[in-house]
Amino acid sequence: MNSSVALTAYERRFFQIALWAPAASLALAVIILFPAQGLALTAAISICWLVSSRFSDFVFFLLLGAAATVMVLLGAIRFTFFPQAAYLLRRNADPAGLILDFQLWGPRYLLSYPAVLLSRWLEIDLNLAFTIYGLFCMGILVMVIVRCCDGAVLSGRFPEQRYLCQFLVGTSWLLIACFMNGRLMLSFLGMALVLAGQIGAIQRAKLTVASVVLQAVGAFFTLMTTGTVMVAFAQMLGGSLLIGNFLSAQDRIQKTRSFLILTTFAILLLPFVYQGTAKNAEFFGGNVIGLLSHGAGSLFLLEPTITMSLLIVTVLIVAALVVVRHGWVRRNPALLPAWLAVPIALVGGLFGYSTMLMALPSLMILGVYGVLNFAGKMPRGSLSSSDLP
Repeated sequence: MNSSVALTAYERRFFQIALWAPAASLALAVIILFPAQGLALTAAISICWLVSSRFSDFVFFLLLGAAATVMVLLGAIRFTFFPQAAYLLRRNADPAGLILDFQLWGPRYLLSYPAVLLSRWLEIDLNLAFTIYGLFCMGILVMVIVRCCDGAVLSGRFPEQRYLCQFLVGTSWLLIACFMNGRLMLSFLGMALVLAGQIGAIQRAKLTVASVVLQAVGAFFTLMTTGTVMVAFAQMLGGSLLIGNFLSAQDRIQKTRSFLILTTFAILLLPFVYQGTAKNAEFFGGNVIGLLSHGAGSLFLLEPTITMSLLIVTVLIVAALVVVRHGWVRRNPALLPAWLAVPIALVGGLFGYSTMLMALPSLMILGVYGVLNFAGKMPRGSLSSSDLP
């Protein structure tokens, strides 16, 4: 009975051609009429296709890009190329040379340099190019967080719940992009990559080369600010130690080697972290009180009544973290890296508000779990609670 309604190979090929031929013709026309813009758009769509694990991801990526384009045209989203990188650009500084000289702004200038190339290639305003670049990174960030949810939350099941996850994460980042600068988008992407590497290692009970590479690349992306990279380093090293509790016996040696690799990578980037820390300390008076004035810690230095209120809030936050740790995380150990990143970012937030925002990728993963758990459609993790340290 099924054979009477099934499509033949010829019919399937016909429908594939009918679907893709108009799209390919339109893309070719755009390339002919606007060569630079057409090639850039084609490259972006090709990258979207490569990073998409399934066709629904690709469609979601295109819809997210269309929504972001509309918001840019309406003026709701606009990133500004930050002044320090603009100064280096005017001096024709070499990004690679700055990194080899262990200059603080080397990695930051290199990470933002694709916007410069895009501006020159498309002959558009640098701020607009930086906006396009930042939103493209946001798209990758959304897909990485959805992948994290695949491993830590959805466990590869319930496709309709995955669509809800995509909608929640994508909409949240579009709204956040309306109130932030483009620099942090790269740091958020880096933090998400670190989490992806750690969640994947726990889910597979094996620390693969891909897990190590994801964490190393992620840590490099967080070099956009001193505070964000310190949060990523703490997460990378602390999470690597916790992952060891989930590895099989034959992977213990690999775990030790991987931890040493990550530690070596961290040491190589320490000059940049040290320069940033020393610069901030000097700028804010060279003492802890001065550093606290740069972030949420300054709120604790206000009137006693405000200080007491904040202490109560702090106790409530700690209590909430304990509840989540012994509830959600114990039921689904793959959530452990996301949980760990929250207190790390909150402590760092005492010295910088942008540092505190590094908790956003983790909070989104935990938030998706909470929404689906509240709806009563949450699958349990593949690891048992006895595996959790």
